[in-house]
Formats: sequence, C-alpha cells, structure tokens
Amino acid sequence: MRKRVAKIAGAIILAGAIVLTSAGAAGADVLVNYDGGTIELGQSLQLGVWYQSFSGGPSNYWEGVWSVPQHKWIFQHYGTATSRDWQFWYVKPAKRGEYHTVYVTNGHRVTLYTKVK
Repeated sequence: MRKRVAKIAGAIILAGAIVLTSAGAAGADVLVNYDGGTIELGQSLQLGVWYQSFSGGPSNYWEGVWSVPQHKWIFQHYGTATSRDWQFWYVKPAKRGEYHTVYVTNGHRVTLYTKVK
C-alpha cells in the first residue's frame, strides 16, 4: 500500500510521517502524520501536519476524515502548517468500519486508510 500511496500522491514515507512535495527544487514539504492501519473503537485517529521550512514554498493544507459507515466527512480542517512544531488533531470514530484520512497540499492529495475494530 505504501508504494501505491507514494506513486499516486507524490509522497515519500519517512518514520511514520508522509512528506507531500511539490514539483521542482523549490517545492514545499508538508509532513503529515499517519499512525497506523487499525485501531479499536473508542480510540482516536491522530492527524497532524508540520512544515519543513528549509524547503520553501507553500505551507497551506486541507485535511479530512471520511467515514465509510456513516457516508460523510466526520472531520475537516484547513490551515497553514508551521515549522515551530507539529499541529495535531484527534478524531474519535463513532462506529466500526473503514475511515479514510485525506491530506491535500499544493495540489497533492494522499488518502490513508484506517480500520476501526
């Protein structure tokens, strides 16, 4: 799955974070958090962004969590990633099933899948 994510989104997976990069040498690097593929009902998904400032370029992002069981977005957020520290949000799924965490930055989109048991 990681090869597919990297190929589709132009993402590089590094130590639990994904780097969304733009084309060219002056592209921005917005790192996003991915904390695994399976959680228990009652646990939270941890979404997060951090801007790698030395790369330059845009630091804006959009993130959301799509609930397959509920057929709707249960979380949406947009903003500007900072290089000071990671920004985190915690989303607690209400039902068992599949959830899609989506990050979009500088025209790149990556979707990460989590199963809630």
